[in-house]
Amino acid sequence: MKLLRLLRNTTFVLFLIVSLTSLAVSASIWAVNQTMRVATMSKAAITQVAQNRRQIARLAAKARLRRIVTSVPLAGIAAVGYFEERDRREWLEANPSKTNADYACEVAELTAEVMDEVLAELPWNIQLPGWALPECEREPT
Repeated sequence: MKLLRLLRNTTFVLFLIVSLTSLAVSASIWAVNQTMRVATMSKAAITQVAQNRRQIARLAAKARLRRIVTSVPLAGIAAVGYFEERDRREWLEANPSKTNADYACEVAELTAEVMDEVLAELPWNIQLPGWALPECEREPT
Protein backbone atom coordinates (compact mmCIF):
# COMPACT_ATOMS: atom_id res chain seq x y z
CA MET A 1 0.00 0.00 0.00
CA LYS A 2 2.80 2.40 0.90
CA LEU A 3 4.58 1.46 -2.30
CA LEU A 4 1.47 2.23 -4.34
CA ARG A 5 1.05 5.60 -2.61
CA LEU A 6 4.75 6.42 -3.15
CA LEU A 7 4.42 5.44 -6.81
CA ARG A 8 1.39 7.72 -7.22
CA ASN A 9 3.19 10.60 -5.53
CA THR A 10 6.25 10.07 -7.69
CA THR A 11 4.11 9.97 -10.82
CA PHE A 12 2.31 13.12 -9.75
CA VAL A 13 5.61 14.92 -9.01
CA LEU A 14 7.02 13.76 -12.35
CA PHE A 15 3.85 15.01 -14.09
CA LEU A 16 4.21 18.39 -12.35
CA ILE A 17 7.87 18.70 -13.33
CA VAL A 18 7.15 17.88 -16.98
CA SER A 19 4.14 20.23 -17.05
CA LEU A 20 6.01 23.13 -15.47
CA THR A 21 9.02 22.58 -17.71
CA SER A 22 6.88 22.62 -20.84
CA LEU A 23 5.09 25.73 -19.56
CA ALA A 24 8.42 27.47 -18.94
CA VAL A 25 9.71 26.53 -22.40
CA SER A 26 6.54 27.71 -24.14
CA ALA A 27 6.54 30.98 -22.15
CA SER A 28 10.18 31.55 -23.14
CA ILE A 29 9.39 30.93 -26.80
CA TRP A 30 6.44 33.33 -26.60
CA ALA A 31 8.65 36.00 -24.97
CA VAL A 32 11.30 35.61 -27.68
CA ASN A 33 8.61 35.90 -30.40
CA GLN A 34 7.22 39.05 -28.80
CA THR A 35 10.71 40.52 -28.54
CA MET A 36 11.31 39.82 -32.23
CA ARG A 37 7.97 41.45 -33.11
CA VAL A 38 8.85 44.57 -31.12
CA ALA A 39 12.26 44.75 -32.81
CA THR A 40 10.67 44.43 -36.25
CA MET A 41 8.07 47.07 -35.47
CA SER A 42 10.74 49.42 -34.08
CA LYS A 43 12.81 49.01 -37.23
CA ALA A 44 9.75 49.75 -39.38
CA ALA A 45 8.96 52.86 -37.33
CA ILE A 46 12.53 54.15 -37.67
CA THR A 47 12.42 53.54 -41.43
CA GLN A 48 9.13 55.42 -41.67
CA VAL A 49 10.56 58.37 -39.73
CA ALA A 50 13.49 58.58 -42.14
CA GLN A 51 11.13 58.51 -45.13
CA ASN A 52 8.93 61.20 -43.60
CA ARG A 53 11.81 63.63 -43.02
CA ARG A 54 11.93 64.50 -46.71
CA GLN A 55 8.17 65.03 -46.82
CA ILE A 56 8.32 67.24 -43.72
CA ALA A 57 11.13 69.28 -45.30
CA ARG A 58 9.01 69.70 -48.44
CA LEU A 59 6.06 70.92 -46.38
CA ALA A 60 8.34 73.39 -44.61
CA ALA A 61 9.61 74.64 -47.98
CA LYS A 62 6.05 75.05 -49.22
CA ALA A 63 5.11 77.00 -46.09
CA ARG A 64 8.23 79.13 -46.47
CA LEU A 65 7.32 79.93 -50.07
CA ARG A 66 3.82 80.95 -49.06
CA ARG A 67 5.21 83.24 -46.37
CA ILE A 68 7.57 84.86 -48.85
CA VAL A 69 4.87 85.38 -51.47
CA THR A 70 2.52 87.01 -48.97
CA SER A 71 5.19 89.25 -47.46
CA VAL A 72 4.79 92.32 -49.63
CA PRO A 73 4.60 94.96 -46.89
CA LEU A 74 7.66 95.87 -44.86
CA ALA A 75 6.28 94.18 -41.72
CA GLY A 76 5.78 91.01 -43.75
CA ILE A 77 9.40 91.09 -44.90
CA ALA A 78 10.55 91.42 -41.29
CA ALA A 79 8.33 88.47 -40.33
CA VAL A 80 9.79 86.38 -43.15
CA GLY A 81 13.29 87.17 -41.89
CA TYR A 82 12.35 86.12 -38.37
CA PHE A 83 10.70 82.86 -39.48
CA GLU A 84 13.56 82.02 -41.83
CA GLU A 85 16.14 82.57 -39.10
CA ARG A 86 14.12 80.41 -36.71
CA ASP A 87 13.85 77.65 -39.33
CA ARG A 88 17.61 77.86 -40.00
CA ARG A 89 18.46 77.55 -36.30
CA GLU A 90 16.11 74.58 -35.86
CA TRP A 91 17.62 72.89 -38.92
CA LEU A 92 21.17 73.44 -37.64
CA GLU A 93 20.20 72.00 -34.25
CA ALA A 94 18.69 68.94 -35.95
CA ASN A 95 21.75 68.57 -38.23
CA PRO A 96 24.79 69.50 -36.09
CA SER A 97 27.30 68.22 -38.64
CA LYS A 98 25.93 70.52 -41.37
CA THR A 99 26.72 74.16 -42.16
CA ASN A 100 24.76 77.24 -43.17
CA ALA A 101 25.75 76.53 -46.78
CA ASP A 102 24.21 73.04 -46.52
CA TYR A 103 21.02 74.60 -45.16
CA ALA A 104 20.90 77.16 -47.96
CA CYS A 105 21.46 74.46 -50.55
CA GLU A 106 18.74 72.21 -49.14
CA VAL A 107 16.29 75.13 -48.91
CA ALA A 108 17.08 76.14 -52.49
CA GLU A 109 16.58 72.61 -53.81
CA LEU A 110 13.32 72.09 -51.95
CA THR A 111 12.03 75.53 -52.96
CA ALA A 112 12.84 74.79 -56.61
CA GLU A 113 10.95 71.47 -56.38
CA VAL A 114 7.94 73.13 -54.76
CA MET A 115 8.02 76.00 -57.27
CA ASP A 116 7.92 73.45 -60.09
CA GLU A 117 4.89 71.79 -58.48
CA VAL A 118 3.12 75.12 -57.93
CA LEU A 119 3.84 76.24 -61.48
CA ALA A 120 2.64 72.88 -62.84
CA GLU A 121 -0.72 73.43 -61.12
CA LEU A 122 -1.29 76.72 -62.96
CA PRO A 123 -3.45 76.67 -66.09
CA TRP A 124 -0.52 78.06 -68.13
CA ASN A 125 2.57 76.09 -69.00
CA ILE A 126 5.27 77.85 -66.95
CA GLN A 127 8.55 76.30 -65.85
CA LEU A 128 11.51 77.55 -63.87
CA PRO A 129 14.44 78.62 -66.06
CA GLY A 130 17.53 76.43 -65.90
CA TRP A 131 19.59 79.13 -64.16
CA ALA A 132 17.08 79.22 -61.28
CA LEU A 133 17.73 75.60 -60.30
CA PRO A 134 20.41 75.20 -57.60
CA GLU A 135 23.56 73.20 -58.25
CA CYS A 136 24.85 72.16 -54.86
CA GLU A 137 27.64 69.79 -54.08
CA ARG A 138 26.34 66.59 -52.50
CA GLU A 139 28.13 64.15 -50.26
CA PRO A 140 28.21 60.63 -51.71
CA THR A 141 25.58 58.52 -49.97
